[in-house]
Amino acid sequence: MFMKCIMKKISMWTFNTLFPEWIAWRRSELLVTEKTIREDSFIFAAFLAGDPLSFVPIGELATRDYIDFFRKISRGRAITRKRFNNLKSVMNGILYYAVELGVIDHNHLLDINYSQFKFKVVNSEVLPFSEVERLSIINYLPDDNI
Repeated sequence: MFMKCIMKKISMWTFNTLFPEWIAWRRSELLVTEKTIREDSFIFAAFLAGDPLSFVPIGELATRDYIDFFRKISRGRAITRKRFNNLKSVMNGILYYAVELGVIDHNHLLDINYSQFKFKVVNSEVLPFSEVERLSIINYLPDDNI
């Protein structure tokens, strides 16, 4: 698979064309789980596959292009920090693979200050049962379970 990637013209590699090659390489070289592959594929499809950024040759993209992309997807706190970090991990993986192939010399994601992006707040507050709810549960259980 690796040689197949090198055979293609380097200037033609985009996120869309490199993603399947990266997935195949990870399956064979890194032995990642199918669950991880599915999750990465979902993230790629949700955020990158149809975005104009994914059609531009990776070698032509600059740090500013990635910042604009991240601003667009995080505008209005439309994405949680976890999903953003998952997307960033997929993009980092593809870009590091591109560096390994010689498609690019530098991963521009390393040059970004990520604290500038704002994310959707996740409500992680745990609400305990009220006294009425606790009594309902206790009264529902058979006496031998108490």
